[in-house]
Amino acid sequence: MSSFLEEKSAHTQSQQPPVVPCAQTPSEQPTNSPSVDADQLDTEQQQHSEQEDEDADEGEEEDEFPSSVAVEPQQSKPTFQKKGSRNSIVQFISKARINQHKHLEYVSKMHRQNSRGSINLSKKVYLARGGTYVPTVDGPVQIGLPPETIKDVMKLGLTLPQVYVLPKSRFNLEMGLNVAEFEFPAYYNFFFKRRRVHLVLHKEAEPLIRTIFRETLLGPEKIEWPQEYSEDIPKEMYPDLEKELSKFCKNPFNPSTNLSVDTLIQFSVFDDEGVANISEHVTIKDCGDEYSVLENGVEITRASSEVILINPHVEQREEEETGIGHNSDSESADEQDKKEQSPCSQGDKGKQNVDVPYFIPPYFGITMLGNSDGFDMTGTTTGFVVWMNRRGIMVDPPPYSGALLKKQGIHPRLIRGIILTHCHADHDAGTFQKILEEGRITLFTTEVIMGSFLRKYSAISGLDIPFLQKLFVFRPVVVGERTCVYGGFLKFFYSLHAIPCVGFAAYSNGKSMVYSADTFNDEAGIKGFYEGGYMSEGRRDALLNFPWHHDVILHEAGVPPIHTPLSTFEKLDEETKKRLYIVHKPAKDVPKEKGLQAALVGPENTIVISNEQPPNALAAEILDLVGSIELFSSFPISKGLEMVQCASIRQFEKGQMLIEEGQTGSDMFIISLGVVEVKSKGVFVKNLTVGDFFGEASACVPNLKRSATIVATCPVTCILFSRNDFLHLIRNTDTLDRIRKLNSMQNSRNWQVMNSNSVLSNLSSAQKTHLQSIFEIKVVKEGEKLWEAGSIADQCILVDTGLYAFARAQTLEPFSSGAFVGEVHAILDQRPLTTTLLCVEEGEVFYISRQELLHFLEENPGFLLYFLEKKFVE
Repeated sequence: MSSFLEEKSAHTQSQQPPVVPCAQTPSEQPTNSPSVDADQLDTEQQQHSEQEDEDADEGEEEDEFPSSVAVEPQQSKPTFQKKGSRNSIVQFISKARINQHKHLEYVSKMHRQNSRGSINLSKKVYLARGGTYVPTVDGPVQIGLPPETIKDVMKLGLTLPQVYVLPKSRFNLEMGLNVAEFEFPAYYNFFFKRRRVHLVLHKEAEPLIRTIFRETLLGPEKIEWPQEYSEDIPKEMYPDLEKELSKFCKNPFNPSTNLSVDTLIQFSVFDDEGVANISEHVTIKDCGDEYSVLENGVEITRASSEVILINPHVEQREEEETGIGHNSDSESADEQDKKEQSPCSQGDKGKQNVDVPYFIPPYFGITMLGNSDGFDMTGTTTGFVVWMNRRGIMVDPPPYSGALLKKQGIHPRLIRGIILTHCHADHDAGTFQKILEEGRITLFTTEVIMGSFLRKYSAISGLDIPFLQKLFVFRPVVVGERTCVYGGFLKFFYSLHAIPCVGFAAYSNGKSMVYSADTFNDEAGIKGFYEGGYMSEGRRDALLNFPWHHDVILHEAGVPPIHTPLSTFEKLDEETKKRLYIVHKPAKDVPKEKGLQAALVGPENTIVISNEQPPNALAAEILDLVGSIELFSSFPISKGLEMVQCASIRQFEKGQMLIEEGQTGSDMFIISLGVVEVKSKGVFVKNLTVGDFFGEASACVPNLKRSATIVATCPVTCILFSRNDFLHLIRNTDTLDRIRKLNSMQNSRNWQVMNSNSVLSNLSSAQKTHLQSIFEIKVVKEGEKLWEAGSIADQCILVDTGLYAFARAQTLEPFSSGAFVGEVHAILDQRPLTTTLLCVEEGEVFYISRQELLHFLEENPGFLLYFLEKKFVE
């Protein structure tokens, strides 16, 4: 565990550019902080909301939404806040949510105005997904580029910018998204407008942007062939990727030349004064927290130098998060009520439950997350989930797909794998985001594509490649060989695309499906590659003989020569067309009159290939569930067979009671599918879902009364272990000690204290339960040092009671209940601390040792990235 992070220097390659002071104008004063004055924001927005939509363009100030809206800078920003900024991060998140709400209101108004053709193009426009659109005399400028904002511009009917200003932070670590996604603006400007895109950036960013675009436009500079092919495949059938890519890199408008980064991008670098001239009349100036846009030397507006991201699927933090917030096996509800505060969140307890969406995956099937391309303003880029034995593998997840699935009742724990087909932005933009979700994700792809992904996202995020590799489990695939997963298997193949790209076939219970991935599947075109010497005869024949025999076929379509023309499908026989679903193309553009169909998006449109339970499915399900629970991580593999033999499966109908408050019980439950609600004394406490467990204390202690009633809110499947079997299984493991420790912590204020922290409150219940199992309670006396500068970092704390302060930090108010304090970076590197933490008022803290924290961070990379450069979060 101590080798989890070996790098001893900074993990980020990119640094914040120097802040250049800007002259203040009477109308707009630069902000000195990334935070926003929420009161000022509310006042301004209230003035706008009082106007009728029909008069929205008249009499408004230019800044309909404050230009200072920003996210917390991700790189090298001071962690400490001045006195008076109590709960600074809590305040910031609260204001950010207000800003998101106002931003969405503003964008909604913009869309209404656009539908009436009444947008005033003299004003800057805030785009729905983030970023600012600024009209100028020499054409529009966009500041900030979150994924798919090109679609926002199209949807509003605005002129597509040629000039883009990169934000100070190119990558949002908390949300796992690139906010400098220039690929599709560059493609659109070049291939449709036949012009270069103009990127305005700081000097140190240019080589990184070149690295990113090199990978996405041309592919790897050199392809070292590792052992990626099965010995059963003749070498004559191997693709020569370097030759194939050299064909694709020809400039379509000047075939005698090759494409390069400079063919598509013109770079404008801020000078030492923070000024970038982008045309004869227009200048961009870096003012620190803002960029100033000037025409002929006169400032016309300012926009934030950071990007506020809008998750289209989550308006605010879900209060009814799934998981264990209340221990149904601990003391009685009466005893709990005697406590000053309950271990469950005040925001959860007593809140009336609402219908919770749920989804029961097929044993083998496909749920589309998106079915379109990067230019369709109404659609989402192609991505989907392959279900095998009711567990999912996400393929090229679109941005925010995890939030979308959770909103639709598909819990993240059902999906613990990703297939990455290639590294174009419309296919990898949501991959890093999924990696940072709950749990540790396994990523399936070839070593060549993984190399591109790591180089690209290291350049985007500023994180070193060795560090990135520790955030997920890489499972390299061998082309032509079986990759076993969830009781079935996958077989991969290289498609014909502008950069290395893999498709795959999936097999389960005698059925199969195939996904082409992005490919040029055109008979004449493939033969042209062969005749031009770009591929072997065996490779040509393999591409021409696409496997149309599978039970379900997902095939992409688009503009040749990097995508497949619809004419390829129109030639197919009617029986094959019935098994074929077109993706990567707007559904409205798939000609139904030709017998073709688009793959429809959403759980309700899930393509069920088979719903028959495969052999050994039950055993796989039991091992998968138990293995995913941290409490049982010490179970030896030798007990796997006994575990399967001891487990029983029970199904419950909607409304059926699983356990009743006040009654004794002896079974432990693990939820395999569905959602249950927990009530104490008739008051709703929380929902539990896949992977959550309850009854573990009753399975250990005879005659223990249940402290809550648990009822199924939908059809629910649980795995049960009786007391005798459970005690037998955990014998000679540390599980019983873990259960006792967890039970003790759940009877403390720990759960509520976590829910009072701005970051810990957003963890899933399974993550909070994991933390509860590793927290220790410590009483601290006034004047006692919890740690001292210069010593090796070995713990972090969560404050319960009392007050604590950094020595020699008079500008900081003491930390109180809910503050998470610790130098996580120093703990990872096992290096000396830079702070001394003192107790200034006696109290109690929950502390985590270095070894336990390292394990938690390894399993929860999103948590790791959030705390990487921080010393405290409140």
